[in-house]
Amino acid sequence: DAERLVRAMLRALARTSPIDPLAGNPGSVQGSLVRASMDLSSGDSAIEQDAASGGSNTAGDPWIVGANYGWGSSNGGRYDIKRIDARVARSFRLGEGGRALLKIDSPVSYSEVNGARAVTAQFGVGVEVPVIAQRWSLEPRVGYGITASDQIGSLGHMLSTTVASRFVVGNVGRGRIVIGNMVGYTQTLGTGFAGYNINPGLKNWAFRNGLAYDLPLKFRGLGRNTSMRASYTFTNYAGDDLYFNKFHEFGLSLGLRGREESARNARDLIRLNLGLTKAKDYSSWSAGLGFRF
Repeated sequence: DAERLVRAMLRALARTSPIDPLAGNPGSVQGSLVRASMDLSSGDSAIEQDAASGGSNTAGDPWIVGANYGWGSSNGGRYDIKRIDARVARSFRLGEGGRALLKIDSPVSYSEVNGARAVTAQFGVGVEVPVIAQRWSLEPRVGYGITASDQIGSLGHMLSTTVASRFVVGNVGRGRIVIGNMVGYTQTLGTGFAGYNINPGLKNWAFRNGLAYDLPLKFRGLGRNTSMRASYTFTNYAGDDLYFNKFHEFGLSLGLRGREESARNARDLIRLNLGLTKAKDYSSWSAGLGFRF
């Protein structure tokens, strides 16, 4: 009976709280797993890089590291949110001269809400497979995330499985448009705590759609080529009740590229990122830097 009571309480928390660290809001493990499955703000997809380099994959398979600081509020200012996100990612071409890309990333975050602290760690593996060269790719992915918080004195973890599609439309002005669509499924897992299984049993379908516009700029910064990228993504959940069943994300970033125009220098080496996430009574801003090497 005590176990059922705790599980019911945690299930209700995802439905009634805008700050549950496990599920139900954009800053939760659930929101982070879904976002990582199709992030249009960064331009890190294989299909985009192949299109930018004219079909050449000589640009290599990079390490990507980055960090963001976020701040926001929810419930009419009742909750004050501060958050630090960091990410390390690596990609590998599957086979010599191959186009398919094995993508591994590991985001971590630390957040404070009215002084209550939460730590989150994730691990994701995906394979992006070009369906039409330089135009369309599909990426199945599996992700796992875990959180521990003194906010509710518990911990929880979750699994996600997703399939994302990216379609590149070139020669739109001086830039190109990337159209992204994703469908996925998230499910909380059994968690042993004080002799009880406190799995809230949340199961949700996730749908994510958006687009990005990537534009090489004419001016140079620090002796390098520059670029600008604007993105918008809409996420919608179906299944178990959540506090936020939908949220919007807006992104704007400026990048520094290589010193010369070539396939190897078609990627941004340094990127300044600005973001806004909006839901019904939730607003969160972020700013950060990303590096590729």
